[in-house]
Amino acid sequence: MVVTGTGKVLAEHDRYPLQVMRDGLRAWDELPEAERRPRRVSGVPRVSAFPRPAEPPPGALILRSHIRALERHPDGQLTWTGPISVAADDYNFAPEPQLDHVWITEAEWKSMIPGAPRVGNIVRVPPAISRRIATFHLIDKALGCGVFLWDQARADNNIKVVAVDDRWIHMEMTGQAWIGKKGDYPVRLNGRLTVDRRRGEFSRFDLIALGKDDGDFRTAEERSQRNSFWYRVGPQSKVVMAIAFEMIEGVRPIDRVPPYAIMFDSEKTYGRPYFEP
Repeated sequence: MVVTGTGKVLAEHDRYPLQVMRDGLRAWDELPEAERRPRRVSGVPRVSAFPRPAEPPPGALILRSHIRALERHPDGQLTWTGPISVAADDYNFAPEPQLDHVWITEAEWKSMIPGAPRVGNIVRVPPAISRRIATFHLIDKALGCGVFLWDQARADNNIKVVAVDDRWIHMEMTGQAWIGKKGDYPVRLNGRLTVDRRRGEFSRFDLIALGKDDGDFRTAEERSQRNSFWYRVGPQSKVVMAIAFEMIEGVRPIDRVPPYAIMFDSEKTYGRPYFEP
């Protein structure tokens, strides 16, 4: 929907945002100049009951996820996919990354920092964190996950210390998750983590998750249903789930947007809390 500052609706549509923008701009250009000129608006009731979004837990570590599938060509090369198609090829749009945020509590991320680090030390990622990432964050809406969590998800991840000095602890994370309706689709996780020893906190927490080839588990009939999204790839190519995670400061309002699972209240809707008790 496109509206003016005074609330006049210029264009709206239930499915095509590009068309709405075009129609809205056209309608805007046709407005009298007086209506397009900035001015103070009065008499509009203030929204008082709109709930504030959830805030990250105090001291939380925040990861931004970039969700964008890859296409594996017959020669093994990985590239971006073709456009995303909707339902029975009703329309297409560019496969831009989907974004989300991961919240890890202060107690959780501190438990992943070894107290007396030595090269070769292994630290197991707390199961609650591994399950949270697998359940709520290994999701690509164009690969067939209809809601904001997987029905079945499990994971096991470890962190290994690879270098230590007076200032830094460098670590690598490896592991695997199994997701999907049956919990049998494998996703490999790899990451590089760095701890600032003077500050006692992570300065880097980067992960990448890559799924097995043929990451779309749906049948052609399921993909053709209304509001179903799917990637276009070549006839001999395979679609691969690909999700990257990067640590962010969480200072800007856009960086503090809650994870989808929290925004859509997974605990009440699906009986699956984001933070395990």
